[in-house]
Amino acid sequence: MKNGKAKIESVEGFVKLPRHVVDQIIAARLSLAAWRLLVFLIRELLRHGGRDNGQLEAPYRQLVALGVSSALIDSAIRELEGAGLVRCLRGRRRNPNLFELTWLPRLESHQSGRRFATSSEAMLPPDMKAKH
Repeated sequence: MKNGKAKIESVEGFVKLPRHVVDQIIAARLSLAAWRLLVFLIRELLRHGGRDNGQLEAPYRQLVALGVSSALIDSAIRELEGAGLVRCLRGRRRNPNLFELTWLPRLESHQSGRRFATSSEAMLPPDMKAKH
């Protein structure tokens, strides 16, 4: 103990990165902005103990501090979505975007009431999604 406080050991986590995902990343030929956003989201998942996939946030100011130009953030999101690496539930008004790393299990508790469509819902037309 130092200064009367117990030392808390930090636990290093990991994110499973299967070969097919590495192949996806290579094939996508990601821009630097998209690569930095992907690494930010992986780090964010680790920061949450690997439990909040689907509820990950990537605030603009934090991405800019990481070196992503604010003008490139939206295109980086679209690039990662197009490569099938990330799904983004876009926030409305003051709600932030929520991200999911597609190759990992998703958080199923929806405290915020916002959720990603299931894979079967994603194929439905917009007017049918509201009925589920």
